[in-house]
Amino acid sequence: MKRISFLLGLLILFAFGLSIEPILANNNDIAGSNLFSRKSKRPTFAVIGDTHVGQINNNEKLKHTLDVLVKRQPNLDGVFVLGDMTLTGSKEEYEQVKEIFSTLPKHIQVYYVMGNRERINDHPAPEGQTQFEKILEQPLNHFVDLKGYPCIILNTQTNVEPYYSSTDKEYLEKALVAVRKQYPKKPIFLFCHVPAENTVYGSGIDEGWGSKELVSILKDYPQVVVFSAHSHYPISDERSIHQQYFTSVNVGSTAFIEVEGGYSEGTRPPYFDQVAEAAIVEISKNQDLGITRIDALRGNTIKNNWIIKNPINRRAFNLAKRVDNSNPEFAMDANITITKVEDHKCTVKFPQAIDDDMVHHYVLDVIQESDNKVYQRYTILSQFYLNKAMPQKLHWEATGLKGDTQYKIRIVALDSSGNASQPISSDYFHTPAFTPSSAYTAPKADVLDLVFNDYTGLDYSTEPNNIIYSGTEPNTRFDETLNCYVADFKKDANLFYRIPYSSKKWAEKIQKGFTIELFYKSNELHSAIPMGSMNGKGFGIEQSKLGEPQLSVYMGDGYKSVGDFVATSKTYNHYIFTYDGNELRAYTNGIPTGVTETSGLISLPTELKAHWLGIGGDASSGNVVSKPLSGSIAYIRIYGHSICRDEAYHLYDLMRSRINLDNMQEFNQLLTFAIPRRIDESPKEERKAKLNILMKKGWQLMTNHNTTQKEINDFIHEVKISF
Repeated sequence: MKRISFLLGLLILFAFGLSIEPILANNNDIAGSNLFSRKSKRPTFAVIGDTHVGQINNNEKLKHTLDVLVKRQPNLDGVFVLGDMTLTGSKEEYEQVKEIFSTLPKHIQVYYVMGNRERINDHPAPEGQTQFEKILEQPLNHFVDLKGYPCIILNTQTNVEPYYSSTDKEYLEKALVAVRKQYPKKPIFLFCHVPAENTVYGSGIDEGWGSKELVSILKDYPQVVVFSAHSHYPISDERSIHQQYFTSVNVGSTAFIEVEGGYSEGTRPPYFDQVAEAAIVEISKNQDLGITRIDALRGNTIKNNWIIKNPINRRAFNLAKRVDNSNPEFAMDANITITKVEDHKCTVKFPQAIDDDMVHHYVLDVIQESDNKVYQRYTILSQFYLNKAMPQKLHWEATGLKGDTQYKIRIVALDSSGNASQPISSDYFHTPAFTPSSAYTAPKADVLDLVFNDYTGLDYSTEPNNIIYSGTEPNTRFDETLNCYVADFKKDANLFYRIPYSSKKWAEKIQKGFTIELFYKSNELHSAIPMGSMNGKGFGIEQSKLGEPQLSVYMGDGYKSVGDFVATSKTYNHYIFTYDGNELRAYTNGIPTGVTETSGLISLPTELKAHWLGIGGDASSGNVVSKPLSGSIAYIRIYGHSICRDEAYHLYDLMRSRINLDNMQEFNQLLTFAIPRRIDESPKEERKAKLNILMKKGWQLMTNHNTTQKEINDFIHEVKISF
């Protein structure tokens, strides 16, 4: 403890501008590099990240990972733990971390990096930081000499972007100057949680797991090798190592993997928690680095070792210009098997393709015979992250098919560089017809019945909600293709509708079951939330960047999602999502498009300021929406119960009937021009009153999506008689 206190004192002095070189010399003792004899004069160390101690199963996975690492390399000099060690940064979780790592042999030093999860409980006091320093007995940003090799440990000071504070950046800048001077011919190891943006797999600006703060500091230091975690992206993907201005290495996660958005299986694909990754780093006499990737769950190595030539200058960079021009290939006898064909779905089975590296994912197209166009597209991961346990064949359930229709399946394999195989195709198959029951009538939308008129939104539900529009100009218009009014959204965080709600009232209404009905289109395929109250928890409709709308509901300890229909841009679709207390179900244009089993209670956002439903984007605790929509919404309805398939089809059929109504342009012209003009011109108040009653009746018909052709014709006739 005295040694740690002495170090902290030096760090405080450094903050006031003292030279870093004395700190390097003093911290050299803390590394303990001269306390134990070693067979090698150069260090060998392991790097792991995102252990999430405190979350179910993760403690045991971490213990197993450490056991695998020590058995593989008993002469480890150190283990670097790159942040998100804990689930929430609590005292209990930190104590579990310390206990688990105390089982390592005494000669192995453990160095901890603080991640964003350690800062979750930092408000109003820096609880995560306090526990880090108190229980783990290590300082924040500091330097370690590991058997003559410089190691800089950089902590995460916040749990949100930009992650690294001005203090962190200042420390790193001064540390790099001093370290390069003291170790002029050796690589410099930087251990941090969040990677530099646009370097390793997961750090791309569109992937969202990188920090803008590091590149400008590191770009003049080619000898720096950055080890990071944070994204959970699999290290079996060769994009997990990167060289440009410096070298970056992603070490994955021992808790679970994630992948980039846009795939049909979501960011946590099948068996995402059946993975535990780590890396072992060794150094040769000429300063080359060998990195062995470990599949700790199965005790195997992952692919070939990464070899980084001595990175003392960029001319030695051997990974900077990797080119992969080899296309995946299916075997000559590869074929697609179609089974379990129903009116709305079928099961597709196909063999994996082969590649000189690995197949990353497949594009599976459902092609309709009548026009030979892609009716539905899925993107399916190869499960490459399972490494040697990767299955030889994949199964996929294609949903959202139309009844009484001829289809075939076409599949293309792609590697992580985007190289594509030649396609393989199935024979055509025929779906049986679906005959819905005619015994259903339109249910009443009792929680929300949002429609639009010529200037704003209206709620016709049983207990109408307050509809608050945030834009400066009306965003509604009459859509002649739909024969109704729609609200247009322009991907603007300041253009939306706000619907405040009482958490108790809404929780009671949706907890046992609900239905959401939405008719909308997206102008472009982008990540957006047409409607949502998802500030931390809650529910909403999420559209992926590839155009897949899903219902996401926070239940139990995380979000559950349903819906696998991939929409095309600028096309209206009718969506229904239901929850019956046990399952989430999705219907697109009256056709089933997904089922997800659930457990746990639904949770609304924790912050009361976020207790409102955003239309055109996701509600926040402020006065803007996140992930704003570029598109148009015709209506949104929420029912306080779950409806069945026949009712879902019936609601879709009602919208189709509305689109097919005649004389709607004339009807709209009467409401927006002819009747208002007659009211203005009439000198008699009695006549004005009658015309106002007539116009009110007309708007009720216009905004009621169940209005019939007879009602429209009768109204037009009544107006003409009154004129």
